[in-house]
Order: sequence, then structure tokens, then C-alpha cells
Amino acid sequence: MGIDNVYGTGGLRPGVTTSSARPAAPYNGQVIYETDTDKIAVYDGSSWVYKTADVYPKAGAVLQVVSTTKTDTYTHSSGKTFTSVTGLTAAITPSSTSNKVLVIVQVSFGGNNGSTWLKITGGNTTSYVGTTAGSRISVASASLPAVNTQINNAVLVYLDSPATTSATTYGVQIAAGDGTTTTYINRTPTDTDNDTYTRGASTITVMEIAG
Repeated sequence: MGIDNVYGTGGLRPGVTTSSARPAAPYNGQVIYETDTDKIAVYDGSSWVYKTADVYPKAGAVLQVVSTTKTDTYTHSSGKTFTSVTGLTAAITPSSTSNKVLVIVQVSFGGNNGSTWLKITGGNTTSYVGTTAGSRISVASASLPAVNTQINNAVLVYLDSPATTSATTYGVQIAAGDGTTTTYINRTPTDTDNDTYTRGASTITVMEIAG
């Protein structure tokens, strides 16, 4: 046996081989990387077993992140009817039905009379609202009115269980609590063009979490 067979050309390379040149007398728990299959194999005491995605990564690991930032404005004038905020969505395709999706939303909005209502859409987020109680409206968040020069800010965080490997789009819906107020995303209610008034930004981020 030459020195290259033990240490590998160019330096020490323990556990690196091909599928046809695995150790003849492996020990229980021995790990090798096969250059021809690009896989990791572990000897379980009787045979070599490939480690696949159902073992790694471990539960709780972040597998992918998708984020969308909205910097333009959106106007809601449908009263208490929820409408989806254009341009504030993020689509993700889970790799396993057992994985979860962490949804993080930050919304800048303005409305000068009734409260502003917010909900997340997509996956199984319909459960991310308050418990039904009489005639009260179940929402994820509600804010008091802002003054004409002010933008409110809301942060919504929800760990969803979509139970799918299909593309899933998450988004934000908004409504006006008094039924008549026009509510705005990323701007103040009056939005006068001078340096007393501001424009804001909103974002939605979704992360696949290993189950």
C-alpha cells in the first residue's frame, strides 16, 4: 500500500473514498464520504447506510429563507372587508410535510379614525386570530387611530404548520375598524408633501424550519 492510499494525494484525507473502495474491515459507526456518489455513509455494524434528508438537518434547523420588502404605498377603502396588501407576499416551497414555516411580518400603516385590523394569510394561518367571542371580530392585531402625521407599526410572528410540499404564499390583509375609514400602508393618512410627513416600509419574511 502506497502512502497516497493512506493519506491521500495532497495531504491527510481520512474518511474520503469511493463507493467501490470502502474499508474492508469497518468498525461500527465509521463514517466515510464517497467522492463518486457525493454521499455520506455510516457503517451500522452490518452494512453501510447512506444518511439522507430524513436524518439531517436536525429538527429546528433553518432550511431556507424568503423575504419581500414593500416600499411603495397601498390604499384600503373597503371598510371592514379585509383586502390583501399588494406586493407584500412571500412564497416558499417546504421540502417536507413535517416542516414548519416561521412567518415574520412588519407593517407600517396609517388611518385617522377607526382602528386598523391586520391578519396573515397563507398556509394554516387562519388559526392565528383571536378566539371568537360574540360579535367581536377575530384578528391577529388591531391598532388605535394614528394622527395625520403619524405612521403606526405592527409586528406579527407566527409558526405555521402548512403540512405540504407545494408552493405556499403568505401575505397580509388589512381592514378598517370603523367600516368607513380609508387605511394606508407605508404612508400617513393625509400624506402632505412636506418634511412633517413620512413614508414607511413594510416586510414579510418566511423561513422553513426542519420538523
